[in-house]
Amino acid sequence: MSLHVNVAGLLKDAPGVTRAYVYEGPWEEEEPAAVHAKATLSLTRTDLGVGVSGPVELAFDADCSRCLVPFTTWVQLDLDEEYLPLVDSDDEAGSKQVAGAMGSGINYNDEESDVFRIDVRHEIDLNEAVRQYGIASMPLAPVCRESCAGLCSACGTNLNDAICDCESELDPRLAHLKDLFASSHRE
Repeated sequence: MSLHVNVAGLLKDAPGVTRAYVYEGPWEEEEPAAVHAKATLSLTRTDLGVGVSGPVELAFDADCSRCLVPFTTWVQLDLDEEYLPLVDSDDEAGSKQVAGAMGSGINYNDEESDVFRIDVRHEIDLNEAVRQYGIASMPLAPVCRESCAGLCSACGTNLNDAICDCESELDPRLAHLKDLFASSHRE
């Protein structure tokens, strides 16, 4: 799978020109463990490079934080990044030069050193941006379903599948709350 887009033509257009990019298919990144991606993106020529924005959905494999059962879930994110070219697309001779190298590579100030780049072939690699946004959008404790009952803390039985015979122990620090709750229901 490849989330690579050639933007050579778009780089020659005037700022404000927009093109659509749609992708649906496999996406195999180690982190997050995504297995499928859907993207409907807008590529807009900016004064410096290409702006990429739009919704992306990732299906990833996870283990339920309550019952530990593996499941696949979808995460939705909104991508919004600007990609800056490493080379000037108007300079044919310099188009093979990397920024900072001798020739007509484009040099950026320090504030722009950590932005996403358009490579020397005028391609945008969306994988890293999608990976970063995906990690930030993943739930910290994914659950297979909201009503997941989890595991019995005493015997480990999956309470979604069976009811165990364990007696629940009340945390002594919460015993007073149980008495308070019982007395408020009697009134």
